[in-house]
Amino acid sequence: MGHRYAKWVVAAAVLLAVVRIASVASHTEYGWGLLSDQWQFALGTPVGLQHTPIGQCPPVDQAKFWLAETDRVVAEHPDSASLAMGAAWVLDSPGVDFMSGYMKSKEYPKAFPSMGMELDDEAIARATAEFRERCLPRCLELARRATELEPQNVDWWRMRALLEFEGDQFMSGLDFSPREADWLQVLEQCQQHDPDNALYDYLAAFSLWEQSASYDAFFPDDATQDEDFQRIDQQTRRLASTVSRTLAIHDESGFLQGCKRFEAGQQKAYLAFGEAGTPCIAELVSQSGAKQSDWPIVATNRLISYRQTWLYAMLSRWCMVQADDAILDGNIELAIDHKRQTLRLFEQAILPKETSALDLQLRYAVIREANYAGLLKIAEAFPDAISQAELDALKLRERQLRIDAATLTAALQTLHAEVYPEPFSTTREATYSAVASLSAGAMLYLALPLLLVGWLLARRGDTPSHLGFVRQCVAWLVGYGLTIVVLGMAPAEVISHAWQQRAIIGGIWLSAFAIAAGAAWILLRVIRRRQVRYQTRTLLAITTAIAVLAAQWPWVSWALAALAANPPELWVHARGFGGLDAEVIRAGTKLQTGSWMWAVLQWFAHLGHYVGLALSLLLVIGWYVLRSARQQREGWRLGFVPADRQRWSQLLRFAGRSAAGAAIVWLLVYAAIFSQAAALADAEFQYKMRYCRDPLAHYNEIVEAQATVKASPAKMTPIRQQVEFDLSDEELLQQYYGEEE
Repeated sequence: MGHRYAKWVVAAAVLLAVVRIASVASHTEYGWGLLSDQWQFALGTPVGLQHTPIGQCPPVDQAKFWLAETDRVVAEHPDSASLAMGAAWVLDSPGVDFMSGYMKSKEYPKAFPSMGMELDDEAIARATAEFRERCLPRCLELARRATELEPQNVDWWRMRALLEFEGDQFMSGLDFSPREADWLQVLEQCQQHDPDNALYDYLAAFSLWEQSASYDAFFPDDATQDEDFQRIDQQTRRLASTVSRTLAIHDESGFLQGCKRFEAGQQKAYLAFGEAGTPCIAELVSQSGAKQSDWPIVATNRLISYRQTWLYAMLSRWCMVQADDAILDGNIELAIDHKRQTLRLFEQAILPKETSALDLQLRYAVIREANYAGLLKIAEAFPDAISQAELDALKLRERQLRIDAATLTAALQTLHAEVYPEPFSTTREATYSAVASLSAGAMLYLALPLLLVGWLLARRGDTPSHLGFVRQCVAWLVGYGLTIVVLGMAPAEVISHAWQQRAIIGGIWLSAFAIAAGAAWILLRVIRRRQVRYQTRTLLAITTAIAVLAAQWPWVSWALAALAANPPELWVHARGFGGLDAEVIRAGTKLQTGSWMWAVLQWFAHLGHYVGLALSLLLVIGWYVLRSARQQREGWRLGFVPADRQRWSQLLRFAGRSAAGAAIVWLLVYAAIFSQAAALADAEFQYKMRYCRDPLAHYNEIVEAQATVKASPAKMTPIRQQVEFDLSDEELLQQYYGEEE
């Protein structure tokens, strides 16, 4: 009756755990996604069935998946311009995570093993070419379809213009070339619907320049022997130190056409890229068959932002190349105009309410600062070339832009520290819930075959309880505890290397002492039983062994002294996983050596959840065998005979039930943790998807945080002081190097 009552209690506990997990998962958008990911990993890993995120699949497999999914989704929603454009973006390029499988070795310093790997760019380009060959026609067709369905939406025209050009840095060899022969006509059509945007003129100018000219590095020391350089006046020659590239024009007509388009773009109000249209990608991904955990990666892995920053950087470079060429030609006025154009380009790019504009203010401010410094350098060499009023206006604007960048940095730091969620993968809840699900899954995989085989050996008969619940708990705790100490705490250095060495050396001595004590005990038993005359050979062998050891003791002591002087690394080393070195993982997760979280990750990396299961089950079985033999008053060898099917059935059933009970305990642990884990995972999911679903809200959040920083005198005073110090320091350096030249 008690046994049946216990069964009902266990069943009720399992049912309550399952109901709780399902209830928690239903209250968050990502709850079921997290549940699916963790249990698919837990149950699939032992049998080699793991989910590969779509972005990590080979490009050809990504192409097959997205072609099928986009065709299905677009067919179901033929009038949706948003889904058509979202489909175009997922067909634009493969997810970049697949590149982690294209690593190759190279020579590296032994102290920096992480430097011994690099991307195989040629293999990546070949793999991407397959994706492009399959998907490009459909990509451009869907982009065109979106503009036809909603011609009044300027975001679709901006995105269509971007999709007319290659947009991948690693996968096409820094290529940004047009994808269609009539790309100029497409840009003209886009510009008709978005006339105030400089995007289309700038795309045309960049492509025309790339097709008609090239540039190379310039070394002032080598140019001193050039006849053309010698004809430049001394003042202009002093500016040669600021020149970094030389221009070579192959097609004069095409280059001039590019200059004309660039100048037309300079007259436009702003440079916008259509970021407000990015929700179309999130909408498409949510309608597709991609796993929910893949949604943020797929939605943010599109190369929209790369196209934005790449276009700005390359246009700035072309302007700077032309300015350098003008300096070498002695045309200072033209050089000044090109540098002014670069500053104007920056102002246009930061004007739209797009996060790319904020990104430019931080990551690409160095380009603007270089042009500002170049103008100061020219003004110093040619005082009449730039008016003092313009210089004052430039300095005032530069000061304000640097203050804006500093306040933006402070705002982002505040948001990351106080608002934005911590990455779920680095939280304790993520680690503990993953360990609980993995352990429960492994135990279920072990319990089911044990119970099945035990049932097949003897389908009748109960399993006698020779080992109670408390003793089973002790065995499981000891087994898992040992693995946590050896495979978790030791490699994580919760137990220092010195103590690990002492423990291992002490264990060796203890083992030797135990062997010696065992031999002495056997010898004493022999003597007490008066069996000396029958053990003469044994005693002679022992005496000889002692004599040999005594003769060898000087060598042994010398070896021990050498070990003491140069001790070996007698400790458990940290192990990485997922193809990453342990130090890379620790640095990426920002965990400290000796922390408990790092110990848990090391326990996981050393497969402690499997080793602990095996060791605990061996302890349970061994204890069960000893107690059953003792209770039945039979010898050790009589406890279980292989031919006795009934006893083997009892043993296997007991082991299976014990493993199943441990699995239930891990399930209850998982149910207790899952609520917090689901909340944290959903917070990260919402944070990542928020930008994709509403980029303007993301932009406004950052701008509001920046406004808060600007409204704080305590924060603004050091920012202004630092900006003033930087500007004055740069002016002093300019004067110093100018006098030196």
